[in-house]
Amino acid sequence: MPDWLSDLGPWLKTHPDLILPLLLSLGMAACDLKTRRIPNYLTFGGALGGLGFHLGYHGFPGFLDGLAGLGLGFCLLVGFYLLGGMGAGDVKASAALGAWLGLGRAFYLFIYMGLAG
Repeated sequence: MPDWLSDLGPWLKTHPDLILPLLLSLGMAACDLKTRRIPNYLTFGGALGGLGFHLGYHGFPGFLDGLAGLGLGFCLLVGFYLLGGMGAGDVKASAALGAWLGLGRAFYLFIYMGLAG
């Protein structure tokens, strides 16, 4: 078994709040690879789920953090969309993941996306 795979279990135990966004991103990536589109039910449903998670888990301050993450995820990529560098689904996916991750982690997501891209 590769080292990174054996380290996945302990990492998930210390970061359980990242399991659902990870599954959401894998689902969006699979749809994007298969159809070259990311369905709205994944992006909008994911965003609502992230906001609901923050509201239920952290209360109103968490909801505001999720809303700020959603806005940051959208704002960081909308310029690239307007310039023709990426599709609208990518922008919506970034916003949905930002809703799950919150403001601070949404910015890190943007950095990691740039490094991976």
